[in-house]
Amino acid sequence: MSECESVAAAKRNVKCAIDEVAGQLGNTAAVCRKCYIHPEVIESYLDGTLANAAKKKPHKATARRGLTSEEIGMVSFLQNRTARVQEKE
Repeated sequence: MSECESVAAAKRNVKCAIDEVAGQLGNTAAVCRKCYIHPEVIESYLDGTLANAAKKKPHKATARRGLTSEEIGMVSFLQNRTARVQEKE
């Protein structure tokens, strides 16, 4: 993943990604965004933290049966990010 040149470019990337996923799932972009994409994935992409998280290797202790290493990394990232958001509230 590379960083975007601007916030507008990042938002366009999010829109394109959602449109692509919606097309593959046979849903509208609105349904896809609301039901299939965790809001922290979009937020972390826009604030630049997702790119750094994608580079990290998940710890073996976090292994979950049937998940790829990328999926394990995303689960760990979302758990950590959600915990930090809840602490701020």
